[in-house]
Amino acid sequence: MALTPQQQAANIAQNVKDWYGAAYAPKAPSKSALDYWAVAGAPKPHAPSYDPYNSITFNTMKGQAQNQWGIDNAKIQHQIDSNSLDIGADSSGKIDYSNIDVTNPFSKAALLQRNFNQQQSRDTNSYAAQGQQRSGAMIRQRANTQFGFEQGQDQLQKALNNMLAEAALQKQQTNVTRDGTLAGGLLASIQAAPSPY
Repeated sequence: MALTPQQQAANIAQNVKDWYGAAYAPKAPSKSALDYWAVAGAPKPHAPSYDPYNSITFNTMKGQAQNQWGIDNAKIQHQIDSNSLDIGADSSGKIDYSNIDVTNPFSKAALLQRNFNQQQSRDTNSYAAQGQQRSGAMIRQRANTQFGFEQGQDQLQKALNNMLAEAALQKQQTNVTRDGTLAGGLLASIQAAPSPY
């Protein structure tokens, strides 16, 4: 059964009262109000000209959130760059032992490679001096040196992976913080909306 305009107006008035409290509900709608409600349907929560996404409240909090997000991400990126430089990783987050950065001779990767090369030379010279450069002892010593080098490579790669994973989590947290601030700003903007009546 269809409702009459007066019944629709009464329902709308009750909804407004439920949504906004008794102070905003009309006491006795006039004929013009009944005509408006009958045509327009339920009132919108805010005046038609109010956009909560374009309010001063929301834009202020949005600016603060984006500014803090930028600062936090810059700090995280600086930490990534600093740790990568210390380890000897390239910009892609990899350690290329075949192409160690000569401009960073004291990185952990460069020192590991240098120590490996020096140990190989010592092994060769030591066994060659004894006439054992093709002996089983020299082969075993080279294998031990290679194993130590690969162990060092593994430790550096794990340290790099852990650092990058931690940075990724920190970046995700900055996104969560920013989004929470934006949601709070939108809620504050909606709460600050002018009364539709």
